[in-house]
Amino acid sequence: MCPNCFSKEYLKFESFNEFEPVRIQIENSSTLRHIGEHTGGLGKPLFKIFGIGFGGRTDFGFDLYQCEICNEYWKLAEPDYAWRGYLLKASAEDIACVQIQK
Repeated sequence: MCPNCFSKEYLKFESFNEFEPVRIQIENSSTLRHIGEHTGGLGKPLFKIFGIGFGGRTDFGFDLYQCEICNEYWKLAEPDYAWRGYLLKASAEDIACVQIQK
């Protein structure tokens, strides 16, 4: 992290008021570059009964950004109704998912 990108991660945005400054920072930043997006999908089910999967995690997708100063990658999932969204440092797997989808 550096002063040009984000000062902390958000496991979830508690409210729109917590998300809005992050959105504005991204829109106004000259150092955060949008790399791409992961469109999401259904995860692997935890178990199957008669071939029907249950307990699978749903991935809502995210946008991937890179700070051009410190080269840190960030993934942002915007909140949507009950979905709280998040802002986290991106893993190598996250980066690869976006690059594969391009």
